Amino acid sequence: MILNVTVPKEKVHILDMLKKASEETSKTEGELILEALENYLLQFKPDELGKFNLGKNEQEREDLYATKLDNDFIE
Repeated sequence: MILNVTVPKEKVHILDMLKKASEETSKTEGELILEALENYLLQFKPDELGKFNLGKNEQEREDLYATKLDNDFIE
């Protein structure tokens, strides 16, 4: 798989850091990118969805759909 990434001008310095790290560790730039991405994703936890109180519904589900079902089956 090939991953193409557009690097904005203000982030080009990261590529220099990547090249230096690659030379110092004898790892390829691709290996370092994948390691960094893996480490980030392992720590990433999406925000939990909040709980919402929608109140008590006065009607049952069957009642809510009764009219719809009746109208869908025209004889």
